[in-house]
Amino acid sequence: MNLSELKNKYQNKSILVFTNKNSFKFYQDYFEEDFEANLTYYRDFQVNPKLTDVKKCFESINPKDFDLIIGIGGGSAMDFAKAISYYCHYDLNNYQDYLDHLKSPQQFENKKELILIPTTSGSGSEGNCFSVIYDEFEKYSLASKAIYPSQVILDWKFVEKLPKKITAYTAIDAITHALEAYWAKGATNESREISIQALELLVPNIRNVVHSPTQLLREKIMKGAFLAGKAIDTAKTTAPHAFSYYLTTHYNIPHGQAVAINLHYFIELNGRYCDLSAIRKIFGVESDSKLRAEWIQLLKDIELYLNPIEVVENKNDFFKAVNTERLGNNPYPLKSSEFESIFSTDK
Repeated sequence: MNLSELKNKYQNKSILVFTNKNSFKFYQDYFEEDFEANLTYYRDFQVNPKLTDVKKCFESINPKDFDLIIGIGGGSAMDFAKAISYYCHYDLNNYQDYLDHLKSPQQFENKKELILIPTTSGSGSEGNCFSVIYDEFEKYSLASKAIYPSQVILDWKFVEKLPKKITAYTAIDAITHALEAYWAKGATNESREISIQALELLVPNIRNVVHSPTQLLREKIMKGAFLAGKAIDTAKTTAPHAFSYYLTTHYNIPHGQAVAINLHYFIELNGRYCDLSAIRKIFGVESDSKLRAEWIQLLKDIELYLNPIEVVENKNDFFKAVNTERLGNNPYPLKSSEFESIFSTDK
């Protein structure tokens, strides 16, 4: 489906639109042009949406009354729309009921029509069944086939004015998704093929899309991000994500950057358990050690490199906050006693 088809199909319908608070102004005219529908916008949620935001939405309006839900924005807006779509199937009042579903979501076919339109190229939320929602500082992935979108619209006009930094944060996020999905314990032959397809679009083009974006580059990165999202839908993420959430919640490091600055620590370790030759070929290197060096250089080239251990004030808190579910999907069987030695060297 493209934007014109969306506008034709839903003429005179009642549509609830979840979008970002600030960036929507850059593409609102394009989105609304010739759109003869009753559009209601909802923006009252945080960059990293919390369960309190979800409950507040149902207290403020009734999403069930609308013909269609649209999530248009970055990962947060799309994740929030997916969560609302899920909770539309229930009548809940107290916070604990919402939390129980977040911890143990049910599996069913979505009866609420949902369309996702990414305005960044990285989260991959439009391609998977996860909605990242926080309970205070605790991160959860509301994972259910009930939040697959009915349709996805990939339109480069929605990322045309993406700032340089956001382009970098989100594009590197997409690459981490594809890399982790490739080496994950949960990977299948099919998900690995999708990972490779994503990386072939993302890796050769990320430097140029950050520094000298064009329509063609934007389109390639959008498609690559969507494919990477599909890959993690099957394979899930691994150690770099497991250590990233503390950096985002406590130090406000953007998610894509937080994952990316952890990733190189695990390349050679995971290479012992997963053949990374297909990955090395895309990056144009001959060994896993050179792949690690190339990853660090890429982060420097797009101005995202940080040493996480130099960022955190308390290493023990950083290590204790690791997401054990994501860690368990890592091909190299990490032990907590190894954490400090793994992060002790930067090449």
